[in-house]
Amino acid sequence: MASRHEALEDLVMEDNQDMIYVAVGVNVKECKSIILWAVQNSGGKRICILHVHQPPQLIPFMGAKVPASSLKEKIVRDHQELERQEMQKIMDEYLQICHKMGVRAQKVYSEKDCIEKGIIELISLHGIRKLVMGAAGEKHFKKESSAGIEAGKANHLRSRDNSGRSIIDIPFSQGMEEIPSLKSRLDAEGSSADEWDGTSRRSPLVYSDCSPRKAVDVTLTSWSEGNELSPFSPASCYSRSPSTVEAASSLMQPSPSLISISSTMSISSSNGAISVVDGNLDNTLHEQLLQAMTEAEKETQKRQKAERGLVEAIHRAQEEWKQRIEVGEALVKEKEDHEKVKNQRDQVMEELQISQAEKALIKSQIAGLQREKNELQMERDNALKEAEELRRKLAEASRHMPQLFSEFLLSEIEEATQGFDESLKIGQGGYGSIYKGLLRQTKVAIKRLQSQGTQGPLEFQMEVRVLSQLRHPNLVKLIGSCPETFALIYEYLPNGSLEDRLNRVDNSPPLSWKTRIRIATELCSVLVYLHSNKPHIVHGDLKPSNILLDLNFVSKLSDFGICHPEFVHTGELTIKSDVYSFGIILLQLLTNKPTCNIANEVKHALKAGNFKDLLDPLAGDWPIELAQELAGLALWCSHKNRKSRPDLRSDIWKVLQPMRDSCGASILIPTGS
Repeated sequence: MASRHEALEDLVMEDNQDMIYVAVGVNVKECKSIILWAVQNSGGKRICILHVHQPPQLIPFMGAKVPASSLKEKIVRDHQELERQEMQKIMDEYLQICHKMGVRAQKVYSEKDCIEKGIIELISLHGIRKLVMGAAGEKHFKKESSAGIEAGKANHLRSRDNSGRSIIDIPFSQGMEEIPSLKSRLDAEGSSADEWDGTSRRSPLVYSDCSPRKAVDVTLTSWSEGNELSPFSPASCYSRSPSTVEAASSLMQPSPSLISISSTMSISSSNGAISVVDGNLDNTLHEQLLQAMTEAEKETQKRQKAERGLVEAIHRAQEEWKQRIEVGEALVKEKEDHEKVKNQRDQVMEELQISQAEKALIKSQIAGLQREKNELQMERDNALKEAEELRRKLAEASRHMPQLFSEFLLSEIEEATQGFDESLKIGQGGYGSIYKGLLRQTKVAIKRLQSQGTQGPLEFQMEVRVLSQLRHPNLVKLIGSCPETFALIYEYLPNGSLEDRLNRVDNSPPLSWKTRIRIATELCSVLVYLHSNKPHIVHGDLKPSNILLDLNFVSKLSDFGICHPEFVHTGELTIKSDVYSFGIILLQLLTNKPTCNIANEVKHALKAGNFKDLLDPLAGDWPIELAQELAGLALWCSHKNRKSRPDLRSDIWKVLQPMRDSCGASILIPTGS
């Protein structure tokens, strides 16, 4: 027998002779002692950590554990991947323990639904010779003591380490056909694990090959009888894989003396059944062994079922407790939120009451202000009506009053102008020069026409007679004339011309947009008056320098040096010429830009939508809609085609009138004579 055993050992690979495999589970804390024991008793041999990962059958999902078969494949695959990552971390922890003890260990692992089968496959795959794992206790031995096994019948016993660790020595024969016999032993051992308690002991086991029939034979020894060992429970390294030899030894009666089994037990599973052959044991022992193994299998099934029920019950209890805690926390949070909302509601209600009180007060104030506004508006309308009526009466009266027109001597004119001193010249026109002077204790403006002009005495007298008959609030008043020097004497207007004010000559204050609209309306009014006369009177030289401003910035049209009615019949000038000039003046009032190409600039700005940037900023904040409307009128008036220009009375005045009213001014349009 010994020679056969030595012959089989010679066939084992030399590498595995120096390698001790240590079977561990997922609980590092509990399996750490196995690692320590294996390193301390390795005798310098290399260490390899062995683990079989058992995929869970129940997977956590939506707060409960659900069978993997009822879930989608992706969910199961993701969970299994997480399990594998966790297994890798555990294996690394075992390697770290070995590293701290000065041992460089290796690792090998597999994944199997049955841990026992996984261990057997690893043994077969890697040719494992020595395997360290937790041993079973001795309580089961006492249960089967009635088997009547005599202590003297064993003959291959070795001593048992009091540490409770087992070294399984597994020599392999050709093809490893008897590996299933080890599985049968492991399964039988698992069935006996239900009967272990906290006082059970673990025995070191040594598996060796001493059979010529390709089977795994077992020899057992006891270190001592009184050493107390912990059970190989489900919380240990493997939940259902206690050492297989415990099932085979469960029929033995423990004794203070050494127990030996002289015969060789061969376990095989070639036809799926378990058979035990013992040449020296009687039939009773054989039957009792089979009966014990059958009962152990049943007990294993019961135990596994109980374990599953316990785990599920514990999980349900944990879930219920977790739900209770969550419900309690949610209730507390709901109460806090409710209290917070209540406080916010009270605060909002208080603020609402204050706001309502303030709203009532503001409504009362608005009603009072509205009444005052209505009263002031009525007073303003009445004042405007009275002013308009007075102006109308004044215009009617001035029309029927005898004309106070004087003719002055040349000496009076020279005295008033100090001999036409250049220092008194206030303007230079195309038809002469304008001087200011004091004539008969009255400030006047004296316009001296060019002596080389085409006018003779008769033509000059005719023009003076026409001008002296014109009466309008926005026409410069003609006081008299001097036929000797062809001079016209007008009233003096202290604020100069519109051109001076737009250019802020002498640092004068700028004209506001309201004043500019009023000036545009006044200019339209006087042009309508001139064009309504019979025959029509065309100014012919309408520009900002010929629009003068009195003390109150009321505009008055001047420079009628060419206002000959016969020009209308010759075709050289028409009333449409004044309309064009009026449009250009409107554009200058809006933008204060030079007249050259001003119409095109405004037209492009309106199309581009940036007309506001073109407005004169010195006029203040123009109402953009009003300014655009005024620009549209100006472009209409300055149309290149004379026939396309509007009529001032019927087209322009009805638009400018509401603009004038918004500025708080009222102007009467006198009719022509």
